[in-house]
Amino acid sequence: MKTKWILNYGALLLVIFFFACSEKYEGNNSIENVKYNSNKTTYAPMEIDSVNARNYIIKLKLQEVYDLATNYAAGNKDTEIDQTLYNQLKEYFEKPDSTIIEPLIKEMDSLSARYVKIVKVSSDKEIIDQDTLDFADYSMLYYNKDKRYIGSLPKKVQYVLKETPVPQKKFNSEFKFYFVSFAPFPSLNDSISSGEIR
Repeated sequence: MKTKWILNYGALLLVIFFFACSEKYEGNNSIENVKYNSNKTTYAPMEIDSVNARNYIIKLKLQEVYDLATNYAAGNKDTEIDQTLYNQLKEYFEKPDSTIIEPLIKEMDSLSARYVKIVKVSSDKEIIDQDTLDFADYSMLYYNKDKRYIGSLPKKVQYVLKETPVPQKKFNSEFKFYFVSFAPFPSLNDSISSGEIR
């Protein structure tokens, strides 16, 4: 009886593993699509007033950043298209420093991530010293060049909302999202022990 239960349980785990490994990326992360990614959109105060609205915008911005980063990582990194992608990527950061952007590119390379999907975004504020800072936690699902699921990682990013004058609109100023820093991704061993990489 016990052996039969173990066999059934083992078969169920194999089925779950098969479906997890056969999950495919369904987005559209092509050069044709990412060439329109830019951080030019501004938001009226009421558009970012609720946590849900803010999380939705953060998710969009993160997806755009990862789409640019994976396309850049997949290229030669020395062509005109690569330079354009890199310049677009810089627009999403408050201070577009290579010390922030390069680790993101290296992460995509080291994970062999060709496609990324952002899920489970939640934002909060943290008081550090006397400053109130905005952070967002999210999960990054990543896929290989064949759009096959590789794994997931928990991530954290700091962002800032900057007031931007827009005189031609209803409000004299609106807000623009910028990322400040991405937390370094955990080591592979940490991720495996926490059950995040599958």
